[in-house]
Amino acid sequence: MAARSHARCSPSWVASFAVKAASTESAISIPGSAGVIPAACRIASPSPHTASTLQHAAARQRRDQALASLREVERDFDSAEGHYDKAKQASRAAAGLVKEAKAQLKRG
Repeated sequence: MAARSHARCSPSWVASFAVKAASTESAISIPGSAGVIPAACRIASPSPHTASTLQHAAARQRRDQALASLREVERDFDSAEGHYDKAKQASRAAAGLVKEAKAQLKRG
């Protein structure tokens, strides 16, 4: 079994890219600077923490979604509890009316 290389680009390709990038200096001047900044220096390299930052952002988003769902469930529960209380009061009121009606029937 042959060993696999973890590099995605061959070293010669990387070297030739660096030479081409350095030779294509589209110079820009910055006020107050002593010279020009070559294009090769202006190429942004990815942050080594990008993957973990994205993972943390995704975890925060999942947490926020879970908390929003929990708040919604709590609101629904409170609403259902309120409906239950109203139904319980209505039931007691109806039972009181039935009791009163029975008492009136007995009297007369």
